[in-house]
Amino acid sequence: MTLSLLRREGRQIVDAVGQPVLLRGVGLGNWLLPEGYMWHFGDDAASPWQIEALITDLIGQKSAQEFWRRFRDTYITDQDIAAIAAYGYNSVRLPINWRIVMTEGGEWIEDGFDLIARTVEACRRHDLYVVLDLHGAPGGQTGTNIDDSAGWPDLFTDPRNRQLTIRLWQELARRYRHDPVIAGYDLLNEPLPGDHRDRYRDQLVRLYQDLISAVRAVDPDHLIILEGMHWSNDWSIFTELWDDQVVLQFHKYWNAPDTDSIRPYLDTRERLDVPIWLGESGENHLAWFQGTFGMCDDLGIGWNFWQWKKLGTRVSPVSIRVPDDWHLIQAAAAGGDRPDAETVAKILDQYLDNIALDACEQHQDVVHAMMRRAPLRLYAAHFPVGGDGISWSATRLDTGLRSFRESEGVTLAFADPEHTGEVSFPATGDPYPRPADALEVRLAAGEWVTYRFDVRAETDLTATLLGATSPDTRLRLSLDGTDLPADPSALGHAATALGRVGVGPHTLTVTVDNGWARLSAIDVGTRQT
Repeated sequence: MTLSLLRREGRQIVDAVGQPVLLRGVGLGNWLLPEGYMWHFGDDAASPWQIEALITDLIGQKSAQEFWRRFRDTYITDQDIAAIAAYGYNSVRLPINWRIVMTEGGEWIEDGFDLIARTVEACRRHDLYVVLDLHGAPGGQTGTNIDDSAGWPDLFTDPRNRQLTIRLWQELARRYRHDPVIAGYDLLNEPLPGDHRDRYRDQLVRLYQDLISAVRAVDPDHLIILEGMHWSNDWSIFTELWDDQVVLQFHKYWNAPDTDSIRPYLDTRERLDVPIWLGESGENHLAWFQGTFGMCDDLGIGWNFWQWKKLGTRVSPVSIRVPDDWHLIQAAAAGGDRPDAETVAKILDQYLDNIALDACEQHQDVVHAMMRRAPLRLYAAHFPVGGDGISWSATRLDTGLRSFRESEGVTLAFADPEHTGEVSFPATGDPYPRPADALEVRLAAGEWVTYRFDVRAETDLTATLLGATSPDTRLRLSLDGTDLPADPSALGHAATALGRVGVGPHTLTVTVDNGWARLSAIDVGTRQT
């Protein structure tokens, strides 16, 4: 496969021959801009500069320099990029801290640019697009830990920071202006959260316009990706397009995975005739991943999962094993007792050994959930977007459930019959929803609902329906519109053979012919012989 320069064509991103490209990828965060939560640190070591200060304080400046050299050489390598491609993603988003590539005096740091170039070349070998993301701009665009700032968005208060940012983007554009591996330039990550958007809104608009002009002076072609204010989600500044090759980006965390939650972005896509992209989302459980990224696929919205690799996690594709005695480093990070230098060195050496991909744990179920790829559990409440007669045929009854898919016609309820109210989607670190948050689809006679899944290699599959039925229930299961001979009514007790299922997308439809069913999930798995 040969990558080609991407461009905007109305609401779609297309390649050189006009074929739509849906960017589906992962974020390479914590590499060029460390974030404390990915080290299991608290607020005292949340920003890159705080983490750097901690390491220096614990092992000294010379050893700290060697630590960061090994860290950057090991955290993201060709092995990671190859694995990302092998999982079926087509892109990565590369967060950059300006201090990696630029000195305080505005001089270029070639070692930093080499790290970016190394990743771009690895992506070229493995046919992945790269979104360059300025996650930490000079002075900071958010005023929080995620941009390496001192606690205020001084990108908007100091003209020198503004000029450095413009110079940096022009230099990145100059280096990559002809490179088809680069999908686009993500100019600022999550600018102006909270009250900052009221103070600096106009400055952000002018900065975006000046950044576009600076990029276009050297690169007339690449996509320019613009994020809204307030964690990327306030799009009120986007009343017009400032360039023909613009993509608008939103982020999504810890809220309902339904079309109502992204309605403002869908409306803007239609009003401005512009592609939209979910540039960051994740940090939840498998059901939420299925619902959120599946919804985006159904709506033709590209997406990027945050985050590829983290320490001690079950909700990322890759988990770094927690080193022995890591709690001692955590205690020091929180201002507690400091271990002796020999102990610290031993712990940090083990950490550096553990961050290599072949030393990590990989969680295929996380990938399969966001890709809706078999084998997986299809959570019933996260049926596809499509509407009446396409993804479901039903009449919605009020069960007391609120704030999730209320505009759709399928009856949804908490699995616990005593539970009513708003649905919550908290980040607990567990790959499965809390029992209190478990949901189900309720179907009456004559109603049906469809689910989508993907197969990467032809295989024999089965489907096991989970939930409850009435004594007289008769269910019918259909694969790609063809009824299966087996009766799946014994929910949770018998697997229905789907037969030999070929490569590509498939639909699985559950119909209630008689009685009722309360469906919580469908386990689609490989057939055991």
